[in-house]
Amino acid sequence: MLRWPERGFSMTDQASKHRWVDPGGITRFLAITVGVLIVMKAAALILTLVSGASAEYMTAPEDSDAEAPALRAVLDMSYFLILFAYLIGAVWAHRVAVNAHSFGVPMRHGTAGAFWWFFAPVAGYIMPYFVIREAAHVSGGGPKGRRLVLVWWLLFVASNMGLTLFLVAFVDGDPGFIVMARLIGDALALAGAVVFMALLFQFQFWQRTKFYAAAGYPPDEAVETP
Repeated sequence: MLRWPERGFSMTDQASKHRWVDPGGITRFLAITVGVLIVMKAAALILTLVSGASAEYMTAPEDSDAEAPALRAVLDMSYFLILFAYLIGAVWAHRVAVNAHSFGVPMRHGTAGAFWWFFAPVAGYIMPYFVIREAAHVSGGGPKGRRLVLVWWLLFVASNMGLTLFLVAFVDGDPGFIVMARLIGDALALAGAVVFMALLFQFQFWQRTKFYAAAGYPPDEAVETP
C-alpha cells in the first residue's frame, strides 16, 4: 500500500497557492456513484426494451402494465442520481484542476472555473471540456488523454440532447416516439458514464505518476496502475 505525502504538499514555490491532494478519495466516491448510475441506466434500458412501458405509463398511466411503475421508479431515482453525480463531478474536476496547477505549469484556465463552468447556462456545454482537457494534458495524459476527454464530453452533450429529444417526444405524445427517445437518451447516458469511469481512474493514474516523477521517487515505487 503506497503512502502519499501529507495534504497540503506543493510541487513548486511558484505553485504554492495550489496544494496537491491525492485524487484517490474523490475518485473512489465518484466512481461508486457513477457505478450505481450505470446499473440504474442499464435497468431502465432493459425495462424499456422488454415492456415498452415508458410510453404506456407516461401517456396513459391507468392502462399501463405492472412493469411501468417499476420503470418509472428507476427513471426517477436515476434523475436524482444524475444531479448528485453532476455535483460531485464538478468537485472532482476542481480537484484535478488544482492538482494540475500544483505541477507548476502555466495554464490558461483557472481552478474556480473547473467547478463553476459546469453550472453555467450554454457555456456549461463547452468550457468544462477545455478545462478538463487542459488538466489532462498538464497531468501527463498526452494525446490519449485528450481523445478520452473528447469522447466523454461528446457523449455527455449527446446524452443531454437525448433528454431534450425525450421531452419533445413527451409533449408530442406519440408512444413510439417516447420509447425511441428514452432508449436513445439512456443508451448515450450509459455510454458516457462508462467512459467517464475510465477517465476518473486514468486521471488518478496520470496525476500520481507525475507527482512521483516531480517529487523524485524511484520509478519502481512511483505508480500504482489504475
